[in-house]
Amino acid sequence: TALTQDEVKEVADLCVHCHMCRLECPAGVDIPKLVLEAKATYVATNGLRPADWLWTRIDLAATVARRFRPLANWAISSPCARWILERLLGIAQGRKLPRLASRTFLQEASRRRLTGPSRRSGPKVLYFVDTYANFFDPELGEALVAVLEHNALSVYVPAQQMHSAMTMIAQGVVDKAREVARHNVNLLADAVRQGYTTVGSEPSAVLALSREYLHLLDDDD
Repeated sequence: TALTQDEVKEVADLCVHCHMCRLECPAGVDIPKLVLEAKATYVATNGLRPADWLWTRIDLAATVARRFRPLANWAISSPCARWILERLLGIAQGRKLPRLASRTFLQEASRRRLTGPSRRSGPKVLYFVDTYANFFDPELGEALVAVLEHNALSVYVPAQQMHSAMTMIAQGVVDKAREVARHNVNLLADAVRQGYTTVGSEPSAVLALSREYLHLLDDDD
């Protein structure tokens, strides 16, 4: 079919699932959902290219790169390494990339004992971290927690949470994304029943929770 052709993938790859087209469409058409279905059909038939596969496992790549953090951060600023990244992964050399932090946010949350449910009374918040704040900008997460605690909110950061799967969704890898979504929804649902409100600092993660998971888990009340 036409959906399995490379020409369709080239067009679909222009979509990063920001959902602006859905918001602005006068007919209310859910265009991102249509694009996701087109990408999923292509992937089911043709599989993933190596570079696309890496993007769907960006959390795994970040975990491995942290073991060689000085080397990885050097490569991010090295013209030679950036030339190789451009050839292999299509990342433009002029594109500024974030550097890996020395500690992840989840490590800091564990040190501060935020990874267990709070026994305090009053408003309670669950912070869904996602990949960027966890691996590259933990100070963002720490700032958010500071604001929440300053306003007398109890903060819970589940250590078992996974990434939002937005990179998988953007590549059309719906089966793996569905597994991640089901894990996160089960975890968050238990916290919601305990009175927690879920918040996030990453727009793409919030979008995944509020929109994409509804399509991935449409059989789950």
